[in-house]
Amino acid sequence: DIDADARTMLISLLKDGNEIDTAALSAGRTYVYTKRVGTVSDLPIIMVRLDSVFSGREMSAAFIRGIFQISENYATVGTGNKFGKMEVQSVSNDKIMMSNDGSISLDKGKNELLMGNLRLKVGDTTDNTLRFYFAVDVTSDMVANLLVIDAPAQAYAGEAIRIKITAGGTPVDAASIEFDSSDIGQTDTNGSFDYDLPRSLKGIHDITATKLGYLKAIKNIEVLEYFERRLSLDIPVTANQFETIKIRVTSNGTALGGATVRYDNTTIGSTDNNGTLNYTLETSGTHSISASRSSYITVVKEIEVRAPYSEYKALDINISPGVVFTNEPVVIRSNITNAGTKKDILPVELIINGTAVDNWSIALDPGEIKEINFTRKEAKAGNYSVEISGQKGSLEVKPGFFTWSLILIVLLITALGALAVYLMTSKNKISIESIRKKLM
Repeated sequence: DIDADARTMLISLLKDGNEIDTAALSAGRTYVYTKRVGTVSDLPIIMVRLDSVFSGREMSAAFIRGIFQISENYATVGTGNKFGKMEVQSVSNDKIMMSNDGSISLDKGKNELLMGNLRLKVGDTTDNTLRFYFAVDVTSDMVANLLVIDAPAQAYAGEAIRIKITAGGTPVDAASIEFDSSDIGQTDTNGSFDYDLPRSLKGIHDITATKLGYLKAIKNIEVLEYFERRLSLDIPVTANQFETIKIRVTSNGTALGGATVRYDNTTIGSTDNNGTLNYTLETSGTHSISASRSSYITVVKEIEVRAPYSEYKALDINISPGVVFTNEPVVIRSNITNAGTKKDILPVELIINGTAVDNWSIALDPGEIKEINFTRKEAKAGNYSVEISGQKGSLEVKPGFFTWSLILIVLLITALGALAVYLMTSKNKISIESIRKKLM
């Protein structure tokens, strides 16, 4: 029960479900439960410090600052009792004097069990300097209610850090987290709490974890001065559908692991320690790829994914022979490859003087190369341009035998006629004037 006006709270102490004590406690006071233990009549067993009392419209609460409790089960210690290698020499109201009942070795690297879980460990240094210390073997029971903070020892202002609280190796949920004495939240069911460090922070700061029934934990964190950190994304500008690409994320030229990569705003994974992530492109079109990480500026790029296609290209062109006579056959060869991404059957055209005069359909897998050839005869003499899929050459066609024979006959007749005219005029059998009149 809480009396907000009087700022008091009624405390009830239960043991195994049965009430054994009750008391009204004011804010700022400490409740003490005493009990006779051995020869001590009023030994403080439990102490509870009431910090403050709050009463509102929807709820009333009392805040406890701390709880102290010791066991009422005790062990009697008397002179002459032995505990391991130690023997009790004397017992007084404020101390117990003990001494070892035999020699204890301080040899290098020695690990001596003195008593209970108390050990004496000797250093194993090689400089012959004697170094030793007392150590306690920690058991699971001893740390079951001891909170442990797992958080980075160093981080940048503006960075998001994860604080994990455990006790005896087990995550602790609903543990209160304070940063420099300011309450920042509680752990989730996994014992974790994510916190964004303010950009204004710098220097050494304290993280404190508390929970009722547990010993609190404090850990220091060094917060480095904030600076703007940008991500760089290395991806191809274009790629083929169903191709696996490598995505690389860096910051200031350094590979960045743990960066979240999204494809069209859908998370596809995180980069490895080399800052890379492989991804297979399933759909064609224009898509976006982004990379992000806490305290870094997100980077976004576009990639053009091409659907499966075929593209035939000529690697060369060979014209044999390069000079022929009219109506003489010439063989035109070319190696054709498929520079696309899918198998296809397409026609390859032979183009003479800009006009397609023949074609050859061939089947090619991506990257496959096949040779094709065309045989041509040209009836007219002249110079011809020859082209196959972008590869160009030239062909010279000379007049054939019949053409030359006809030309020679014409020339011969012309020459004979000229000779006859000359002979007749030279012997005055006919005059030039009469020939002119007959021609007119």
